[in-house]
Amino acid sequence: MANEDARTFQRLLGKAEVVRLALRELDDEDPVYPRIREALEAALDDPGCPLKELSHTELDRLETILQELDRESNTVQDEALQVSLHRLRCETSWDPKLLPASQALLNGVGMTYLLTRNALGVIALAWQVQTHPLDIILTAGKFIRSFN
Repeated sequence: MANEDARTFQRLLGKAEVVRLALRELDDEDPVYPRIREALEAALDDPGCPLKELSHTELDRLETILQELDRESNTVQDEALQVSLHRLRCETSWDPKLLPASQALLNGVGMTYLLTRNALGVIALAWQVQTHPLDIILTAGKFIRSFN
């Protein structure tokens, strides 16, 4: 029983960390914050979500990649997260953008749409860190950047 409790705690901690990283640029006082957080949690709880428990090493790597992306332009950040979503959808047939909580936000315009889409992209990037640790694709251009 103690082992099962530890795994449940680790899974919840990993989920909370992915949500924290996905919302890192959004002020928690922003009125859309709770709705985006809800959409992220719903995506991570979805039975079809291919993202499994992240190890501490994987969480650290995800945070490092996001910190590097934060130093890039908004265009580069956006592309990296969208390429991650595309790769996730192509390889698993699971798309967090199609979940009801996500769709409600993605039907909006402007910042709500962009913030939601990019937050979901962090889930996809976490999936890449976990399933393709030596081949993380961040650009759709001629030169593909990988973190080896």
